[in-house]
Amino acid sequence: MSELDKQIFESIDKLLHEKKRKQIELTDYLNLNKNAYSYWKKGKSNSYRSYLVEIADFFNIPIDVLVYGKIYRLTENETEMILLFRKLSEREQVKLIGRTEEILELKEKEEERIIGRKIARRTDGEAVRIDVTEAELALMEQLPEETDF
Repeated sequence: MSELDKQIFESIDKLLHEKKRKQIELTDYLNLNKNAYSYWKKGKSNSYRSYLVEIADFFNIPIDVLVYGKIYRLTENETEMILLFRKLSEREQVKLIGRTEEILELKEKEEERIIGRKIARRTDGEAVRIDVTEAELALMEQLPEETDF
């Protein structure tokens, strides 16, 4: 079962509890076998995905709350990107996705780049210089001054 599936079932369980509803009520509402929910939750079936809109209706909530745990609104830039993306051919969309992934990988590498050197004292007392990334530096700055590495 994927993380998203787990998240959705956590939301459903929480909503059932909060709204004092039972699993059987949900399966009845969906006109399903009473065991359907337990099959879904155990990962024996993922047919629940075709019922997400109806499940959200059952709880009288937007589907965003069911899937993401909150109402998710696109920014203007995200909306514009989607509109532009839809104008591309499927081949162009695939190329754009690949290029976007490349940009994100470069961004991650850039964030990990070495930003400087820090003097550290080894346990034997000798001072050494070590290369430090931004993430490592941020962690080091949270440690007490006399922390051994």
